[in-house]
Amino acid sequence: MNKVKRKLSNYRRMKTISYLIGFPLLIVMVFVCSISFIGQSAFEDTWWYGVAAVAALWVVVTLLQIVFSLFAKGWKARTMFTLIVAVGLVLASAIVFDAYMGKEFEKLEKENQEYGVTIENYEYQINWFSTMTTGKKSMTKKFNDSVFDFLKTYHIDYKADNYGDENTDLSEIVYNQEDDAWYSPNGMFADGYIFGIKQALNVLITYHEQQDYFKAQGKDADEELQKALTALENNASSEWNKYKQTAEYKKAYGENGEAYKYMLTLDRLDAILGALGRELEDSVGGLGPILSWVGLEEYAALLSYINEDLDVDTIVTVINTMGLFEEPITRDTLAELLKGFSFYQSPQAKPIFEFIEDENLKEYAYVNYYATVHGAKIGSVLIGPKIGHVDMNNSGFPEDMGYTLEELYQLRTEISYKPQFYPLFAARRYLYVFAGVIGLSTVLAYHFARKEKELFATLTMEGN
Repeated sequence: MNKVKRKLSNYRRMKTISYLIGFPLLIVMVFVCSISFIGQSAFEDTWWYGVAAVAALWVVVTLLQIVFSLFAKGWKARTMFTLIVAVGLVLASAIVFDAYMGKEFEKLEKENQEYGVTIENYEYQINWFSTMTTGKKSMTKKFNDSVFDFLKTYHIDYKADNYGDENTDLSEIVYNQEDDAWYSPNGMFADGYIFGIKQALNVLITYHEQQDYFKAQGKDADEELQKALTALENNASSEWNKYKQTAEYKKAYGENGEAYKYMLTLDRLDAILGALGRELEDSVGGLGPILSWVGLEEYAALLSYINEDLDVDTIVTVINTMGLFEEPITRDTLAELLKGFSFYQSPQAKPIFEFIEDENLKEYAYVNYYATVHGAKIGSVLIGPKIGHVDMNNSGFPEDMGYTLEELYQLRTEISYKPQFYPLFAARRYLYVFAGVIGLSTVLAYHFARKEKELFATLTMEGN
């Protein structure tokens, strides 16, 4: 009796093992192949596609198996049906996937031919998207490195983000999932919008394309833009100056047209300087005698100004006393500097760019603003002498580290398909091999299940 029970246990064990070497093992293999996607920003939302695809295939086969078992009770018929369905669906999935992807890659190549983008064919990428050895870097690794370098250079994240839930003036913002961008009521990026890779690429590509467009005409895009803006400002009858008289504009900027409540004015600077002087007085006041003792009376005298009475007039006096500029400065001089320093683009009113008649120049004006002014506000400068993380504490990278138009085209193309396709490649890699393995698994699982049932029936009869 013990011998029979051991045999029964062996049948159960072999049935379980046979079952596990089918779809469960396939899922494990696909997951292992997908590990290179996990934790990578480009694959954050897609790394599981291959595992899900195989799991869905397993569910379909199981459901068909259950339905057929309701009508067919014979072991042989059920085994053959499950074998045909499992192997057939796995092979068919692989064949259909290959055919579909082959056409998709041909389509990609045609769509990007004008940009000079390199797209290896499907057969090459399905073999090299992931490598089993360390002798050659996989295409997934190369892609992840390219994405990382771009994000680091321009100091952005793969997905866009936004500071706060509204604009500076408390106006509402709207998120567009397709663009991966937050927009203001006037259609521009929200005040706190932080570039994601999609919009950063769009801005940079458009910027360089328009630069090349004007260069081909023997013109400089920046010079043309400045001339257009100057014309709009100086022509009293321009559409821009007419718009500045509308209720929409005045509501956004105030009657003086300068969005006074959002700017760093002289009055606000007085308050800031007074608070700063009050906080620093105790800590630096004691340095005066020391500076005088070492012969730096001029600097000791400057410290005497650091108190709660520190204001704009004091700063003007100090600057003129030290002779830092050829011509004496005034409060008006500082006011003009502050105006440029604290420029405010209302998110509810049209910008001056909107009134440029030349569509190419208008497009250039927008992306130039996003790449420079908007980028500077969020610490992600896309164009300039210094790019990337440029703020009070960081100097960013030199502009020659920026991407060329050809490199931008290449990366844009790659992010358009690799994050979606490569996780599915992980599933496709094993389908042809596992069609046979799953077939063998099915036959063995049914065989040992039948043996188990027959032996269990024998034990039951003997027990009676």
